[in-house]
Amino acid sequence: MFGTIGTSELVILAAILWVIPLWQILKKSGRSGAWSLVSLFAPAGLVLLYVIAFSEWPVHRELKKLKATAPSA
Repeated sequence: MFGTIGTSELVILAAILWVIPLWQILKKSGRSGAWSLVSLFAPAGLVLLYVIAFSEWPVHRELKKLKATAPSA
């Protein structure tokens, strides 16, 4: 029927709504955004979530570097 959304369209829409922001988060964490496609598979997506959450981000590396080179008071 015209004007109705089927299950397959909803699944595709949900995947797009999930992948796009995750792509940006991965880029900000210093990784390839393409890894967000892995999150579409449940077990791999859970592993990816833990890797993102508990790994060191580029901003943390820079902060450590700045603290190491800062003159002490």
